[in-house]
Amino acid sequence: MLTTNSISGYSGYIDRSGKVIIPIKYESAGPFLEGLARVCMHGKWGFIDKSACFVIEPQFDYADDFSEGLAHVTVGDIGGFIDKQGRFIIKASSGFFYGNCFSEGLASIYLNGKIGFINKKGDLVIEAQFDDAVTFSEELASVQIGGKWGFIDKAGEIIIPPKFGMMAWFAEGIAAVECSGKISYIDKSGAKMSDAQYSDGERFYEGVAAVHNGTAWGFIDKTGKIVIDTVFEAVDLYSENLAAVMIYGKWGYIDRIGRITIMPQFDSAYCFSEGLATVEINGKFGLIDKSGKIIIQPRGYGYVDKFSEGLARVYKA
Repeated sequence: MLTTNSISGYSGYIDRSGKVIIPIKYESAGPFLEGLARVCMHGKWGFIDKSACFVIEPQFDYADDFSEGLAHVTVGDIGGFIDKQGRFIIKASSGFFYGNCFSEGLASIYLNGKIGFINKKGDLVIEAQFDDAVTFSEELASVQIGGKWGFIDKAGEIIIPPKFGMMAWFAEGIAAVECSGKISYIDKSGAKMSDAQYSDGERFYEGVAAVHNGTAWGFIDKTGKIVIDTVFEAVDLYSENLAAVMIYGKWGYIDRIGRITIMPQFDSAYCFSEGLATVEINGKFGLIDKSGKIIIQPRGYGYVDKFSEGLARVYKA
Protein backbone atom coordinates (compact mmCIF):
# COMPACT_ATOMS: atom_id res chain seq x y z
CA MET A 1 0.00 0.00 0.00
CA LEU A 2 1.01 3.62 -0.46
CA THR A 3 3.23 5.17 2.20
CA THR A 4 3.92 8.82 2.84
CA ASN A 5 7.57 8.15 1.98
CA SER A 6 6.48 7.58 -1.63
CA ILE A 7 4.53 10.84 -1.91
CA SER A 8 5.84 13.95 -3.63
CA GLY A 9 4.29 17.40 -3.63
CA TYR A 10 3.25 20.05 -1.14
CA SER A 11 1.64 19.34 2.21
CA GLY A 12 -0.93 21.01 4.46
CA TYR A 13 -3.61 20.02 6.97
CA ILE A 14 -7.40 19.67 6.94
CA ASP A 15 -9.97 19.39 9.74
CA ARG A 16 -12.79 16.86 9.99
CA SER A 17 -15.01 18.88 7.67
CA GLY A 18 -12.34 18.79 4.96
CA LYS A 19 -11.53 22.47 5.35
CA VAL A 20 -7.88 23.35 4.80
CA ILE A 21 -6.81 24.68 8.21
CA ILE A 22 -3.09 24.95 7.53
CA PRO A 23 -2.19 25.95 3.94
CA ILE A 24 -0.79 23.40 1.51
CA LYS A 25 2.60 25.07 1.21
CA TYR A 26 5.18 22.85 2.93
CA GLU A 27 7.70 20.84 0.96
CA SER A 28 7.19 17.97 3.36
CA ALA A 29 5.47 17.45 6.71
CA GLY A 30 4.77 15.03 9.52
CA PRO A 31 1.61 14.39 11.55
CA PHE A 32 0.72 16.40 14.63
CA LEU A 33 2.16 14.59 17.62
CA GLU A 34 2.45 16.00 21.12
CA GLY A 35 0.94 19.25 19.81
CA LEU A 36 3.53 19.97 17.13
CA ALA A 37 4.19 18.93 13.53
CA ARG A 38 7.51 18.90 11.70
CA VAL A 39 7.45 20.75 8.38
CA CYS A 40 10.01 21.56 5.70
CA MET A 41 10.31 24.92 3.95
CA HIS A 42 13.11 25.95 1.59
CA GLY A 43 14.96 22.77 2.41
CA LYS A 44 14.96 23.30 6.19
CA TRP A 45 12.87 21.64 8.88
CA GLY A 46 11.10 23.29 11.80
CA PHE A 47 7.99 22.73 13.91
CA ILE A 48 4.57 24.39 13.80
CA ASP A 49 1.60 24.41 16.16
CA LYS A 50 -2.04 24.06 15.10
CA SER A 51 -2.30 27.78 14.35
CA ALA A 52 0.44 27.26 11.72
CA CYS A 53 2.88 29.37 13.75
CA PHE A 54 6.48 28.25 13.85
CA VAL A 55 7.26 27.26 17.41
CA ILE A 56 10.72 26.18 16.24
CA GLU A 57 11.94 28.00 13.14
CA PRO A 58 13.10 25.99 10.09
CA GLN A 59 16.82 25.45 10.68
CA PHE A 60 17.48 21.72 10.59
CA ASP A 61 18.62 19.60 7.66
CA TYR A 62 16.28 16.90 8.93
CA ALA A 63 13.87 16.42 11.83
CA ASP A 64 11.90 13.49 13.21
CA ASP A 65 8.57 13.72 15.03
CA PHE A 66 8.48 14.52 18.73
CA SER A 67 8.38 11.44 20.93
CA GLU A 68 8.35 11.59 24.71
CA GLY A 69 9.05 15.32 24.60
CA LEU A 70 12.15 15.15 22.40
CA ALA A 71 12.78 15.17 18.63
CA HIS A 72 15.83 13.94 16.77
CA VAL A 73 17.28 16.57 14.39
CA THR A 74 20.41 17.06 12.32
CA VAL A 75 22.35 20.16 11.25
CA GLY A 76 25.20 19.29 8.93
CA ASP A 77 27.24 16.61 10.65
CA ILE A 78 25.73 17.41 14.05
CA GLY A 79 22.75 15.47 15.30
CA GLY A 80 20.93 15.20 18.56
CA PHE A 81 17.68 15.72 20.38
CA ILE A 82 15.85 19.00 20.97
CA ASP A 83 13.05 19.93 23.35
CA LYS A 84 9.88 21.79 22.36
CA GLN A 85 11.65 25.13 22.69
CA GLY A 86 14.18 24.03 20.07
CA ARG A 87 17.02 23.71 22.58
CA PHE A 88 19.54 20.91 22.14
CA ILE A 89 19.17 18.61 25.13
CA ILE A 90 21.51 15.95 23.74
CA LYS A 91 24.17 16.59 21.09
CA ALA A 92 26.14 14.02 19.17
CA SER A 93 29.82 13.61 19.90
CA SER A 94 32.52 12.27 17.58
CA GLY A 95 31.64 8.86 16.17
CA PHE A 96 28.26 8.98 17.91
CA PHE A 97 25.13 8.90 15.74
CA TYR A 98 21.49 8.43 16.56
CA GLY A 99 19.30 5.60 15.39
CA ASN A 100 15.71 5.68 16.62
CA CYS A 101 13.56 8.15 18.53
CA PHE A 102 12.93 7.79 22.24
CA SER A 103 10.60 5.02 23.29
CA GLU A 104 10.03 4.03 26.89
CA GLY A 105 12.78 6.41 27.96
CA LEU A 106 15.57 5.07 25.73
CA ALA A 107 16.85 5.72 22.19
CA SER A 108 19.27 3.70 20.10
CA ILE A 109 22.62 5.16 19.00
CA TYR A 110 25.45 4.13 16.67
CA LEU A 111 28.91 4.15 18.23
CA ASN A 112 32.00 2.78 16.49
CA GLY A 113 29.91 0.65 14.17
CA LYS A 114 27.72 -0.89 16.87
CA ILE A 115 24.38 0.03 18.43
CA GLY A 116 23.57 0.77 22.06
CA PHE A 117 21.00 2.84 23.94
CA ILE A 118 21.03 6.20 25.72
CA ASN A 119 18.69 7.76 28.26
CA LYS A 120 17.23 11.26 28.09
CA LYS A 121 20.35 12.73 29.68
CA GLY A 122 22.44 11.35 26.84
CA ASP A 123 24.08 8.74 29.07
CA LEU A 124 25.02 5.48 27.41
CA VAL A 125 23.06 3.01 29.53
CA ILE A 126 23.32 -0.06 27.28
CA GLU A 127 26.76 -0.49 25.72
CA ALA A 128 27.07 -0.31 21.93
CA GLN A 129 27.44 -4.01 21.13
CA PHE A 130 24.66 -4.90 18.70
CA ASP A 131 24.74 -5.09 14.90
CA ASP A 132 21.25 -3.61 14.68
CA ALA A 133 18.34 -2.79 17.00
CA VAL A 134 14.83 -1.38 17.10
CA THR A 135 13.06 0.70 19.74
CA PHE A 136 11.88 -0.63 23.07
CA SER A 137 8.32 -1.86 23.20
CA GLU A 138 6.72 -3.30 26.32
CA GLU A 139 10.09 -3.19 28.15
CA LEU A 140 11.97 -5.25 25.53
CA ALA A 141 13.92 -4.35 22.39
CA SER A 142 14.77 -6.52 19.41
CA VAL A 143 18.53 -6.61 18.73
CA GLN A 144 20.68 -8.32 16.12
CA ILE A 145 23.84 -10.26 16.93
CA GLY A 146 25.68 -12.30 14.30
CA GLY A 147 22.85 -12.01 11.80
CA LYS A 148 20.13 -13.26 14.18
CA TRP A 149 17.58 -11.33 16.21
CA GLY A 150 16.70 -11.69 19.89
CA PHE A 151 15.45 -9.47 22.72
CA ILE A 152 17.07 -7.51 25.55
CA ASP A 153 15.66 -5.78 28.60
CA LYS A 154 16.45 -2.23 29.73
CA ALA A 155 19.50 -3.42 31.64
CA GLY A 156 20.91 -4.72 28.35
CA GLU A 157 20.50 -8.34 29.42
CA ILE A 158 19.57 -10.86 26.74
CA ILE A 159 16.13 -12.16 27.65
CA ILE A 160 15.42 -14.14 24.49
CA PRO A 161 18.57 -15.38 22.69
CA PRO A 162 19.21 -14.27 19.08
CA LYS A 163 17.80 -17.03 16.89
CA PHE A 164 15.23 -15.30 14.69
CA GLY A 165 15.56 -14.17 11.09
CA MET A 166 13.93 -10.74 11.37
CA MET A 167 13.46 -7.82 13.73
CA ALA A 168 10.31 -7.85 15.83
CA TRP A 169 8.32 -5.85 18.37
CA PHE A 170 6.28 -7.00 21.30
CA ALA A 171 2.67 -5.87 21.11
CA GLU A 172 0.06 -6.97 23.62
CA GLY A 173 2.64 -9.34 25.12
CA ILE A 174 3.31 -11.24 21.88
CA ALA A 175 5.84 -10.86 19.03
CA ALA A 176 5.82 -12.21 15.48
CA VAL A 177 9.19 -13.87 14.76
CA GLU A 178 10.71 -15.66 11.76
CA CYS A 179 12.33 -19.09 11.88
CA SER A 180 13.41 -20.98 8.75
CA GLY A 181 11.34 -18.71 6.54
CA LYS A 182 8.11 -19.12 8.53
CA ILE A 183 6.34 -16.77 10.93
CA SER A 184 5.32 -17.87 14.41
CA TYR A 185 4.42 -16.04 17.61
CA ILE A 186 6.18 -16.02 20.98
CA ASP A 187 5.51 -14.63 24.45
CA LYS A 188 8.03 -12.69 26.56
CA SER A 189 9.65 -15.88 27.85
CA GLY A 190 10.39 -16.88 24.26
CA ALA A 191 7.84 -19.70 24.33
CA LYS A 192 5.80 -20.28 21.18
CA MET A 193 2.16 -19.29 21.42
CA SER A 194 1.25 -22.34 19.29
CA ASP A 195 2.86 -24.73 16.82
CA ALA A 196 1.19 -22.97 13.89
CA GLN A 197 3.47 -21.33 11.32
CA TYR A 198 2.58 -18.90 8.56
CA SER A 199 4.10 -17.58 5.37
CA ASP A 200 3.59 -14.05 6.72
CA GLY A 201 2.17 -12.38 9.79
CA GLU A 202 1.65 -9.00 11.42
CA ARG A 203 1.84 -7.81 15.03
CA PHE A 204 -1.07 -8.09 17.42
CA TYR A 205 -3.38 -5.14 17.61
CA GLU A 206 -6.73 -4.96 19.36
CA GLY A 207 -6.40 -8.60 20.38
CA VAL A 208 -5.80 -10.19 16.97
CA ALA A 209 -3.03 -10.55 14.39
CA ALA A 210 -3.24 -10.87 10.61
CA VAL A 211 -1.65 -14.06 9.22
CA HIS A 212 -1.10 -15.46 5.73
CA ASN A 213 -1.33 -19.22 5.13
CA GLY A 214 0.41 -19.11 1.76
CA THR A 215 -2.83 -18.49 -0.09
CA ALA A 216 -4.84 -15.84 1.73
CA TRP A 217 -5.01 -13.65 4.84
CA GLY A 218 -7.06 -14.06 8.00
CA PHE A 219 -6.74 -13.31 11.72
CA ILE A 220 -5.72 -15.28 14.81
CA ASP A 221 -6.36 -14.59 18.50
CA LYS A 222 -3.81 -14.83 21.32
CA THR A 223 -4.32 -18.59 21.70
CA GLY A 224 -3.27 -19.03 18.07
CA LYS A 225 -6.78 -19.93 16.98
CA ILE A 226 -7.99 -18.70 13.59
CA VAL A 227 -10.90 -16.42 14.48
CA ILE A 228 -11.46 -14.92 11.02
CA ASP A 229 -10.90 -17.32 8.14
CA THR A 230 -7.96 -16.89 5.77
CA VAL A 231 -10.02 -15.79 2.77
CA PHE A 232 -8.77 -12.26 1.99
CA GLU A 233 -6.36 -11.16 -0.73
CA ALA A 234 -4.88 -8.50 1.57
CA VAL A 235 -5.66 -6.99 4.95
CA ASP A 236 -4.66 -4.12 7.21
CA LEU A 237 -4.50 -3.99 11.02
CA TYR A 238 -7.64 -3.70 13.08
CA SER A 239 -8.19 -0.16 14.28
CA GLU A 240 -11.22 1.07 16.19
CA ASN A 241 -12.75 -2.42 15.79
CA LEU A 242 -12.65 -2.44 11.99
CA ALA A 243 -10.09 -3.83 9.53
CA ALA A 244 -9.61 -3.01 5.86
CA VAL A 245 -9.65 -6.14 3.66
CA MET A 246 -9.33 -6.81 -0.06
CA ILE A 247 -11.81 -9.03 -1.89
CA TYR A 248 -11.67 -9.48 -5.69
CA GLY A 249 -9.30 -6.53 -6.02
CA LYS A 250 -11.40 -4.04 -4.03
CA TRP A 251 -11.09 -2.87 -0.44
CA GLY A 252 -13.82 -2.77 2.19
CA TYR A 253 -14.04 -3.29 5.96
CA ILE A 254 -14.93 -6.12 8.33
CA ASP A 255 -15.90 -6.06 12.01
CA ARG A 256 -14.40 -8.11 14.84
CA ILE A 257 -16.23 -11.31 13.87
CA GLY A 258 -15.39 -11.01 10.17
CA ARG A 259 -18.67 -9.60 8.90
CA ILE A 260 -18.40 -7.14 6.02
CA THR A 261 -19.62 -3.80 7.35
CA ILE A 262 -18.46 -1.61 4.44
CA MET A 263 -18.68 -3.29 1.05
CA PRO A 264 -15.47 -3.69 -0.98
CA GLN A 265 -15.53 -0.77 -3.40
CA PHE A 266 -12.31 1.18 -2.91
CA ASP A 267 -9.04 1.00 -4.83
CA SER A 268 -7.22 1.24 -1.50
CA ALA A 269 -8.28 1.67 2.11
CA TYR A 270 -6.47 2.39 5.36
CA CYS A 271 -6.88 2.12 9.14
CA PHE A 272 -9.49 4.13 11.01
CA SER A 273 -8.18 6.93 13.18
CA GLU A 274 -10.36 9.27 15.22
CA GLY A 275 -13.43 7.76 13.56
CA LEU A 276 -12.39 8.30 9.93
CA ALA A 277 -10.42 6.30 7.36
CA THR A 278 -8.66 7.26 4.14
CA VAL A 279 -9.90 5.58 0.96
CA GLU A 280 -8.96 5.85 -2.70
CA ILE A 281 -11.47 6.03 -5.55
CA ASN A 282 -10.27 6.38 -9.15
CA GLY A 283 -6.90 7.72 -8.07
CA LYS A 284 -8.33 10.33 -5.67
CA PHE A 285 -8.33 10.23 -1.88
CA GLY A 286 -11.05 11.06 0.60
CA LEU A 287 -12.28 9.99 4.05
CA ILE A 288 -15.18 7.80 5.18
CA ASP A 289 -16.86 7.24 8.55
CA LYS A 290 -17.58 3.82 10.07
CA SER A 291 -20.85 3.47 8.18
CA GLY A 292 -18.95 3.84 4.89
CA LYS A 293 -20.35 7.30 4.25
CA ILE A 294 -17.96 9.62 2.43
CA ILE A 295 -17.32 12.51 4.81
CA ILE A 296 -14.61 14.23 2.80
CA GLN A 297 -15.07 13.80 -0.94
CA PRO A 298 -12.19 12.39 -2.99
CA ARG A 299 -10.56 15.29 -4.79
CA GLY A 300 -7.27 16.22 -6.35
CA TYR A 301 -5.09 15.30 -3.40
CA GLY A 302 -2.09 13.06 -3.98
CA TYR A 303 -2.93 11.52 -0.61
CA VAL A 304 -4.92 12.18 2.55
CA ASP A 305 -3.25 10.86 5.70
CA LYS A 306 -5.04 9.56 8.79
CA PHE A 307 -6.20 11.99 11.45
CA SER A 308 -3.84 12.69 14.33
CA GLU A 309 -4.75 15.10 17.13
CA GLY A 310 -7.71 16.41 15.14
CA LEU A 311 -5.96 17.20 11.85
CA ALA A 312 -4.94 15.20 8.78
CA ARG A 313 -2.13 15.87 6.34
CA VAL A 314 -3.00 16.30 2.67
CA TYR A 315 -0.66 16.25 -0.30
CA LYS A 316 -0.88 17.95 -3.65
CA ALA A 317 1.47 17.50 -6.56
